[in-house]
Amino acid sequence: MFVKPQKFIQQKLKLIIAACCCGALFGCSSLPESQALRQIRVGMSKSEVLNIAGSPKISDRRLNQDRWVYETDDGTNHKFVTTDVFFAHNRVTYVGRPNKLPNKSSGHFQPVGQ
Repeated sequence: MFVKPQKFIQQKLKLIIAACCCGALFGCSSLPESQALRQIRVGMSKSEVLNIAGSPKISDRRLNQDRWVYETDDGTNHKFVTTDVFFAHNRVTYVGRPNKLPNKSSGHFQPVGQ
């Protein structure tokens, strides 16, 4: 059975549009799953964190350490949950919510290896 060229093009165009829509809906989110972030532990390397959670939304320095910031949907699609991951000497020293960050002077937030 031979399909007319115009009809063939229309069918392919519909498939391409459908694929693009799916990609836009499901592929644009760079937010890691909260499950992945729960796997991050103190002492892991940056490459291990990247393998688990992917690239962070923000990468900067705070408290003399590298900080990566991840955001995940809270499940309601209305609010994001922020998770900070701090590194010293390429190793995780803290993972958790920004408002739960330990006081550096308490000794609970010392970089690994110091």
